[in-house]
Amino acid sequence: MRLIFLFVVVCNIAFGQQNLNQEINSLKDSINFYRHSNPVKALNFGFEVLKIADFSNPTFDLIAVHSRIGEILYYRGLYSDAIGFYNETLKLFESLPMEDRIEKNIINPPWVLLNIGNIYFTNKDYVKAALKYNEALVNFKLFENTENKNYGFTTVYDNLGSISEVKGDLKLAEEYYLK
Repeated sequence: MRLIFLFVVVCNIAFGQQNLNQEINSLKDSINFYRHSNPVKALNFGFEVLKIADFSNPTFDLIAVHSRIGEILYYRGLYSDAIGFYNETLKLFESLPMEDRIEKNIINPPWVLLNIGNIYFTNKDYVKAALKYNEALVNFKLFENTENKNYGFTTVYDNLGSISEVKGDLKLAEEYYLK
């Protein structure tokens, strides 16, 4: 009898986690769908995920939701809130099991680092922006996917060129832009 009871409990937990993951995935799709056309609605979907998520068991979808919320807040000019979500994204990524990561070699997700750098750039903190862009570059170098790696490189070099241009170092800006 105990064995049957234990089996039922384990099955309920397993199916419950699967349903939760499916619901988070569905809400993530809604966030992606509405993020440009109706950002408030997208944020509401994101906050719904935060209400139901199991943060002790992070998933790639949960990390993506945090990153999207940060992105939406950034585009709405809520920079400190956006950085908070981006930093939480980094913490969740660090606790994600290696086998669940798409890119196994990276230390931190470079697109998130770029977004944090963009916030610093917007606030004219070019030193911190450059640090984040260079940290992103290090992580892009660790990518296995060559197309994403090269796209990341061009984005980083463009951003570093923009910093040099704003600072008046046009020669260095040109070097970055030509990379």
